[in-house]
Amino acid sequence: MAHSRFTDDIWCTPAPGASKIPVRTVDELRDHIFVSSQDNEFKQCLLTAEEMNSKELYEKYPPNFRDKNKQFIFKYINEQRRYSPSSDRSILVTRWRPFIPEVLPDNITTTSTKITFTPDVFQYGTCGDDRTVEWYLNFANHDLFAYYSGPLLAQDELQVLECVELAALREYFVQTINTVGSSTVGSDKTTHKTVPTPILISNTERVIEIDTKKVYGNAFAKASERQLVQACHYLDKPQKVNLIAIEAPSSGQG
Repeated sequence: MAHSRFTDDIWCTPAPGASKIPVRTVDELRDHIFVSSQDNEFKQCLLTAEEMNSKELYEKYPPNFRDKNKQFIFKYINEQRRYSPSSDRSILVTRWRPFIPEVLPDNITTTSTKITFTPDVFQYGTCGDDRTVEWYLNFANHDLFAYYSGPLLAQDELQVLECVELAALREYFVQTINTVGSSTVGSDKTTHKTVPTPILISNTERVIEIDTKKVYGNAFAKASERQLVQACHYLDKPQKVNLIAIEAPSSGQG
């Protein structure tokens, strides 16, 4: 059973069953993710991983938006724009233990790896350098994408609406017996304290850009269809997006 965010709506979720699509799991993926013997410390901190075909995921676990305005945008994406994930693309989903590397590989120098933090609104653009990987944060509820279908349009819900196959991933999480799960926190086996176990999602697609000036937050549910059309821009070419999903610190704003 689930409870919608900031409403009194309650709905029931069927018990999870076997996957409807082929899924590669961590035993097969670990050596593909870590190709060097120097990566052993990182390898040990990978809790689990699953990889699945994007098109199969989208078709077998279709998004299920409950809010009428989100249904309107979803219909626009699928029926008017005829969006469908490419059949040759896969999504990789990994879950990690919290850790700080004790020893970096010998081949990493101060100039070989550069990490840059950009304090701006997410544009999901690429620098055009095939050696650079951009990652974007998903600061949300510990139950990842749990409220994507409801009337609110906050950071988490916006990300799912723009990268609509993330809604299919959420449906996969709740409908399927899987090894990753949707919670971005876990329990430390030694201290039994709650610890972050961030979920990384690689190679999803952003297909629309939403101007949130007049439709952010609770204003989204009150927006007219005309306002929604004005706010939504369908991208000529989908943007590849990598996400780090981790629960936001409590008592914050935004």
